[in-house]
Amino acid sequence: MRGQISIDLILAFMMIMVISIFLYNNIINFSDSLISGVLADKVYEVANKIENYALLAYSNNNSLAVVLKPIGEENYVIYVANYTINVTHPITIILTPTKDGVMIKGNINYSVNNTIYGFNLSKGNIILIEYSEGYIAKNTSILFR
Repeated sequence: MRGQISIDLILAFMMIMVISIFLYNNIINFSDSLISGVLADKVYEVANKIENYALLAYSNNNSLAVVLKPIGEENYVIYVANYTINVTHPITIILTPTKDGVMIKGNINYSVNNTIYGFNLSKGNIILIEYSEGYIAKNTSILFR
């Protein structure tokens, strides 16, 4: 009878360990995908912020300064029209209205590569943001020059 109790106890601990490992694996996988989803959402917020400020500058016919910051420690690259904006630290861009859209000025680089991930950026109405886990592309309702 004494031997039977110890075998049952060992089997019970083994079963608890198997269940614990299964739950731990599911929680870790869920939190990894949750973090990826939150990061993608934050990157999309940056695209929305740029578009909203561009629309505001265009409709009010005033130049606006926009400060772009890294998302936590996550750096990203913004491709708009023929421009590349590397956001590795807080950076200010200026959106100036023109007769047919908005011009971007500031600490930006001119880019000769107009096609990235199959998107033709030379049309000027696409904001593409590339980050460590992928990219977000947003078709905007305003043209960037």
